[in-house]
Amino acid sequence: MTLPRVRLNPFWLIFSLPVYIGWRLLPALANGPIQMGIGVALLVGCCVLVPVSVRVRSLRNSTLATLLAWMGLLSMGFFSSLFALALLRDVVLLGAHMLLSVVQTASLAASSARWTVALAALVIGFCGAGGVWLFRRLTRWL
Repeated sequence: MTLPRVRLNPFWLIFSLPVYIGWRLLPALANGPIQMGIGVALLVGCCVLVPVSVRVRSLRNSTLATLLAWMGLLSMGFFSSLFALALLRDVVLLGAHMLLSVVQTASLAASSARWTVALAALVIGFCGAGGVWLFRRLTRWL
């Protein structure tokens, strides 16, 4: 593969986004090596499940294919929410760095990382559990 063709391959983007999220969120969240390992394992799991869930139709076991597709879609939703919220967090921290002192910005960085992960989990929980039901109920009234 030539170098320009390698840049067009979408897999470098799929593998670089978890690195960005881990670089921005894990240092503020992890208090020890065990928590850091769990965070890295979750990011690697999302990174592996997304491409696998796209190719599940080739599996002969339909139950396993359905389970992998469901897990892949949930991890895709969690990962995309986490990425968008991490970008929003970085914009807020940039503004805080310009306006607040270093100590206030550091305390904001730790708490905002927790809120970022909590909001991403809330979004995926809402969409995974009750999002379809609520959407169907609301579309009847409209």
